[in-house]
Amino acid sequence: MKKKDDVLLGIDEAGRGPVIGPLVIAGVEINKNRVSLLEELNIKDSKELSFLQINTLFHKIVDVSDNVYVEIISNEMLNHLMRYKTLNEIEFDVCCEIISKSTPTKVFVDSFFSNTAKLEEMFKSKFPSIDFIVEHKADSKYLVVGAASIVAKYYRESEMEKIRKIYKEKYGDIGSGYSSDIRSVEFIERYYKEHKKFPREVRERWYTIERIKNREKQKTLF
Repeated sequence: MKKKDDVLLGIDEAGRGPVIGPLVIAGVEINKNRVSLLEELNIKDSKELSFLQINTLFHKIVDVSDNVYVEIISNEMLNHLMRYKTLNEIEFDVCCEIISKSTPTKVFVDSFFSNTAKLEEMFKSKFPSIDFIVEHKADSKYLVVGAASIVAKYYRESEMEKIRKIYKEKYGDIGSGYSSDIRSVEFIERYYKEHKKFPREVRERWYTIERIKNREKQKTLF
């Protein structure tokens, strides 16, 4: 009986922490005997790459991979789902959707749980016939995860560029969407002051939003 070829699937996300825009989770599937094609691309951690480099690598990854899977969870969907699920639960469910659509013998996941052993056990319980490797910073250790990281980043940045264009004329550069980016926070604050509501692209259950609400509320008391 011929042994089944090893099919590898790497999974990673982009945009887990930002207060603006979507969360993107991507999977890259490739036969083990073709991984050398990914090696030739000199894939690096997407955080170290410019968007121009990400754009170039994205198209090359799509060309050499057997399948690429992308799930874009909008901020509106996150606002809805987080009424009854944690972010970890949401991400786990979406990862399972990607795995269900693919045909891997081994899956590599960049862990989004602090307890990697627990997350690995959850995946194994749901997919007992598949081998799993779940680690922090897996995108810098395994090519298939690094490739998935680049794919996720490509889609996340593409969606953010659409959002930037909507507000650019009036508000200028609204930044990366992260709470650590002063451009993004100042944009949200200014919009809220002007409209008494938040832009439709923000994640309303984030701490940054609560802080802005509370600060504005305190101002009205004095």
